[in-house]
Amino acid sequence: MNSTLGRIICGTACAMGARDVIRAGREMQSVARLDRDGLVALQIDKLNELLKHFRGVTFYRKLLDDAGVTEGGIRDMADVARIPPVSKAMISEHLSELSGRAEAYRSGSTSGSTGVNFRFFQSREMAVQRTAAVRRCLASVDVEMWGDCSVSVWGVVQRGGVKTNFVRAVKRFLLNTDVWQGVGMDDGMAVDYLRRLGKVKPRVLMGYPSYLRRLAEVGRDREIETHAPRAIICSGEAMLDTDRSLIEGYFGGPVYNRYGSCEFGIIAQQCRERGEMHIPPTRFIVERGDEGELLITDLDNRATPFIRYAVGDAGTPGWGSCSCGHYGADLLTLDGRMHDEIRTASGRMLPGQFWTIVTKTVEGIEELQLVQRSLSHFELRVKVNESYRDESAGVIQKKVCEAAGEDVRVDVVRVDEIEVTSGGKRKFIINAMEDGGVEGDGH
Repeated sequence: MNSTLGRIICGTACAMGARDVIRAGREMQSVARLDRDGLVALQIDKLNELLKHFRGVTFYRKLLDDAGVTEGGIRDMADVARIPPVSKAMISEHLSELSGRAEAYRSGSTSGSTGVNFRFFQSREMAVQRTAAVRRCLASVDVEMWGDCSVSVWGVVQRGGVKTNFVRAVKRFLLNTDVWQGVGMDDGMAVDYLRRLGKVKPRVLMGYPSYLRRLAEVGRDREIETHAPRAIICSGEAMLDTDRSLIEGYFGGPVYNRYGSCEFGIIAQQCRERGEMHIPPTRFIVERGDEGELLITDLDNRATPFIRYAVGDAGTPGWGSCSCGHYGADLLTLDGRMHDEIRTASGRMLPGQFWTIVTKTVEGIEELQLVQRSLSHFELRVKVNESYRDESAGVIQKKVCEAAGEDVRVDVVRVDEIEVTSGGKRKFIINAMEDGGVEGDGH
């Protein structure tokens, strides 16, 4: 539905069913009138409400008490550092305590770039605020979430039963959006997608930079004319300057950088001015930890204590104002989001997210590390628990072959621990090919 009438129908239908989202959006807009002291005071008030709420969770109350954080809460941003950070491991260890609470509106899971499967819970108000932030960030690049046509090229497009697929189709119709699979993309798929873009004519195109770069490369090399979106948003991987240049050069539309995660949704995004990435001021407090790791506090989630949560990415937050109307926190730099891109002998692409998604289809895998021995030979190292079954290796092999071709071999190797670098970091993907990818065993 790309017509004006279609946009009106979509926008009206969504607005009628999302009054809470509209209310949250107005609250976000209202903070633009606050000065820095007023905005910080608002964030501190929300944080103290969270701390009071999560004192009802045994493990988190003990964490605060051991750190000397009293029931009086904290006074200012300098005082925030007294609150102990939380990690994926800590939340996972106490997941059962969180699952029984009334605020656990829905569950989510992610492996991100770390290779560690992680489950968490979201409260209903957090889901509302998350959607409102998406709408606000899209509006900052002149896109209306309810009505404007959008196409996203992400990882694996999940399949479900008849009911699930029907609900998903209705939702996408009302949102005037579509999601295309990027995993396993070869030149043929890229050509098909470019032709579909020419027919659908989305106002916004979103996706991992590696997928959009591949589309641009194929379109450029084959001289395929396609649609120029009003906005192109890259997320999920680090975007290089060469990626931006290539994508903009081919599609003829501006590229905007976005940083987000499954735990939070959008954390920061560039606006139409394409300067620093803006952090929604009522949603988060973002800090830089001692080692450069980002510590993120979700001020709206009452189901999981994402308070000074070590998200696993390195970066630098700052503060500033923008002609778009934003005043508040920005993300100045972002490091550590680079997902190694795997290419196979057939030319297909398998990004880091593919391997985490595949391993979540079987039970018992806690951590993983991929070693590429050659263009057709991979070693998948897995740390497992008692739920893992030996036959799961065959399931993984089958799914990899479906995406990359029958000539690809995956050796699933069980290990006690995933190796880390000398700096204590886990390297998710290791390239062990010789001569930059010459076919061979590689041992």
